[in-house]
Amino acid sequence: MAETCLAEAIEHHQAGRLEQAETGYRDVLSSDPDNADAIHLLGVIAFQRGDLEDARASVTQAISLDPSVALYHANLGRIAKARGQLSEAISAYRQAISLEPDASDVLSDLAGALVEVGQYQESLITSQQALDLHPNFPQAMINQAEACFQLGRAAQEEGRTDDAETQYRKAISSNPDHVEAHTNLGNILRADGRLNEALECYAQALTIFPGQSQTHSNKGVALQETGRREDAITSYREAIRLDDNNAEARRNLSMALLKGGAFEEGWSEFEWRWKTPHFAAIRRQWKKPQWAGERLSGRTVLVHAEQGFGDCFQMARYIPELKKRGGRVIVEAPDVLAEVLQTVGGIDEMITPGNPSLPNHDFHIPMMSLPGAFDTTFDNVPTPEGYLFAPRDAIERWQSKIPDTGKRKTGSRVGIVWKGNPIHPRDSARSPGLEAFRPLLDTSTTFYSLQKDGGGEDIRAAGLTGQLVDLEPELQTFSDTAAAIDQLDLIITPDTAVAHLAGAMGKPVWILLEHIGEWRWFEEREACPWYVSARVFRQESSGDWGNVVGRITAALENVSNH
Repeated sequence: MAETCLAEAIEHHQAGRLEQAETGYRDVLSSDPDNADAIHLLGVIAFQRGDLEDARASVTQAISLDPSVALYHANLGRIAKARGQLSEAISAYRQAISLEPDASDVLSDLAGALVEVGQYQESLITSQQALDLHPNFPQAMINQAEACFQLGRAAQEEGRTDDAETQYRKAISSNPDHVEAHTNLGNILRADGRLNEALECYAQALTIFPGQSQTHSNKGVALQETGRREDAITSYREAIRLDDNNAEARRNLSMALLKGGAFEEGWSEFEWRWKTPHFAAIRRQWKKPQWAGERLSGRTVLVHAEQGFGDCFQMARYIPELKKRGGRVIVEAPDVLAEVLQTVGGIDEMITPGNPSLPNHDFHIPMMSLPGAFDTTFDNVPTPEGYLFAPRDAIERWQSKIPDTGKRKTGSRVGIVWKGNPIHPRDSARSPGLEAFRPLLDTSTTFYSLQKDGGGEDIRAAGLTGQLVDLEPELQTFSDTAAAIDQLDLIITPDTAVAHLAGAMGKPVWILLEHIGEWRWFEEREACPWYVSARVFRQESSGDWGNVVGRITAALENVSNH
């Protein structure tokens, strides 16, 4: 009688008639109070209704009556997982598998729980066991994909990009709809310069989920790095449409706009940099408002450095203009820059970062915000002919270090730099390295190395000791570098602080630029609006420094012969 009643209740349950099923199970228990199946199935109904406590109590009671049934343990695991009790869930799944090793669905559930507790390698093994039993089992493949994705993300965070790429590709193979795997793989490929592959990954991610703002932003970066600036702007705008507070997209949009000369919107969007993760980490809390271009009328403005040394040299041009607005100017900048920056004029007080008590001031402004505050365009860049100078005492020290040939022609005494700051995120792309300069060094010109950060070691390693004069031991401060530049006739350098310092001093400077350079060098320009003494030599294709050095060598030979 109880067996017939149980069978009828199970039919109701399978048909979704939960009230009839529950009545049937209780009828079974009225005549057979220890019927473990009926108790277990009442627990399943409670689980289906979301009553997790009653579900757990019923299934636990069933297990106490008959611990040999794998399904009881499996469902206890599912209830525990729904309750957020992952350790309990994993324990229950393991018990179920020990009783029924070929239960692919339980193996898959266990793999999913292992992912959630960070046991990714064991999850991979377990999900593969499920797939060996049941090939193409959807949930097992999804769990396998997630384990691979998490392993990939961990490898990416540790800088093991090859391992990360492998894991992301495995994740996509197991679950082609894994949006994050497509996106993260795209990010790795973009950082590796494989831009077309990266764009394919972003396209796949956006096909699956077109509403992801960050993916549109990442796609925009890849497009911009391939030279498709207008397409990049379209992607950034879509990212912002989806998330108006996407600071990375807005910062990237600003640089794309500025590069094309769209200054008004570009300067405005550039202020969003302070809300990106990188800049937010270094942002300071200012009690005074940011200066926005108004007349100062005796009030004090504090100008503070925010990024690289080259940025400070480039933006120092605005300090005299700021002084003309009728106020007092305080400049906060690193000690190593102070002597050179003070030659610009217009600085009433110079302080260094880290001072706990700032001088009294009415406004503050980051240096890179000055162009926007002055509504800068191509037509009104201040003092492009030169505005910084080497300190007089430094010049006196350096007059004997670089002999005067008496020729004083552009190609007579040439200073060179071949790499930038290694911590710069794009240094590997923007720095040609010393070996790329070898054809240039074979000319009859006298070359002087202005390279810091191991320049002398590079020279010795390349076997070029006799072909250029190593000034690194003498370059203690930027005052020394400025004095050396003052004594030279031409500077040849990639996009480094030396490029900006030479340009700011009005010294002839030839700048080697990567194929898609920073926004500040604009597009397809050999002349530079920031520095009239600068000449830009761009890569014609990504990574091709040979062509750039060849053109510079020809240009140097041309000026040396005239």
